[in-house]
Parts: sequence; structure tokens; C-alpha cells
Amino acid sequence: MGVVREVESYDVEVEVAGGAGGGAYAVLAHLDSGKLTQWLPDSALRLPRGDYAVAATVETASVDAWLYHTRFTVTGDRKLTLDPRNAKRIALSVPDAASRVTFAGVSGEWDAPGGWIDLSAGGFDLDRAAIGRIAGSPADKRFLGSVTGSWARPGTDGLFTDSPVTYDQTYFSKGVPFTGLTRRTRIGDYATLRTSYQADAVGATAGKAHGARIGRVSPGHRSPRSACCRSGAPNTSTPTPDPVSGPASSTRSPPPSRSAR
Repeated sequence: MGVVREVESYDVEVEVAGGAGGGAYAVLAHLDSGKLTQWLPDSALRLPRGDYAVAATVETASVDAWLYHTRFTVTGDRKLTLDPRNAKRIALSVPDAASRVTFAGVSGEWDAPGGWIDLSAGGFDLDRAAIGRIAGSPADKRFLGSVTGSWARPGTDGLFTDSPVTYDQTYFSKGVPFTGLTRRTRIGDYATLRTSYQADAVGATAGKAHGARIGRVSPGHRSPRSACCRSGAPNTSTPTPDPVSGPASSTRSPPPSRSAR
């Protein structure tokens, strides 16, 4: 018979507020060790003492709310309240009525003692997306939030393989999470990049992804991700300044030649 001595730990009650009737999920990352702990409704949390990065999503009838807490401190029993009413809509658009969203993503990243922590999500319905802060979230210089959208023109088959153009936007918020984000862009807001690609074999297909970053990235750390695209439609990011949320990256890129070999 053995005895395991528990490290100093406390109970954390997670409450979903605001009349949310859909699903809820949260992940907490210990900032010193990097250890991840997941929470689902009706589950119990007991966490070691320390500071935690928190990312959560709450689904309601009208929105999917993405919520972040930059530094949730556990020094005793605590309550963590996930309230989708703290999130505001993400409303991004491009100057091309024929284009459709190919990717949407949100990310919270921490340059923490335990290593680079990335709590991100992508591939959701941008028309339902909202983002905000969990109550009590302080400003923290280690935190970097981002919101991404990518667009392309679908073909008659509904795919984006031969889109003549792609549009990509990434917005960053340093120190604090976004509380909603609205941007309506014009053609002049985009850097234009013309690219070409060669296929390895006749009939070969490929996909292309890209990333955006802000500032210096430590060796071995991943830079903040911005987006990916489908079916080989090319896109690349070039930073341009944004006066409200920090630097944004946006591009407009033609596709490779369909006859490339």
C-alpha cells in the first residue's frame, strides 16, 4: 500500500453564465509548467497552485463565444465564470462580393516560463463568431491575441482551387484579448503578391498554408498563426500597421498557373 502526497492544490468551480444553452469547453495551461488541463460541463477541476492561461468557448443560440483569461491565479478555491455576454461579434469583410470565407481563426499565445503556449481554434463559422475576455482577466505583457480571416472566390463546383485571388487578414492584440473586432477593408489596405508554382507531376494537387507574426520570435517558438487556405489557393502575409488593435496582415494573391508542370 502506497501513499501519494498531493502538491498544493485547490478546487476550481467553472460556471457557465448568461443563459447559454449550447456546449461549453475550456482549457487551462499552467504558465510555469505548460501542463494542460481540460474542462467539460459537469466535470470537476482541482488544480495545483499557480498562474494559468485560459481559453474557452461557449455556444449559444446566436453566437459561438471565444473567451480568454490572460492570467488566472489559483492560490485557494476559486470560481471561473464563462459568460458569452462578455464577447462581442467578429465582423470582417473584404472588397469582393464574389469571395467567400475559407478560414476563420482565433488565438491566444503566451511567452511563458514553461515555454510558448498557444491556445487557438480555427475552422469555425465566422458569421457566428464572437470574442471577449473572461471577467478578471488582467493586462499581461506575455499575452498575444490574434484574429484571422481568409477569403477566396469559389468555382462552379464550390471549391477554391482555381480562385483568381485570395484575401487574408490577421489582427493582433498585445497584452489583452480582443473584445469583438470589426474591420471593413478596401483594396488599398492590401499588399499585393503575385506568385507562381510548379507541379511535381501531371494531375498532382497540393495545399498551401501561411503564417503571420509580429515582433521577435524566440528560437524554437512558433510564430502567431494567421490562417490557411484550401486546395492550393496561394496566400502570404505582409504586416501593415493597424491603429487600433496593433499590426494587421493582409494580402491579395493570384493563383499558380493551371498549366504549370
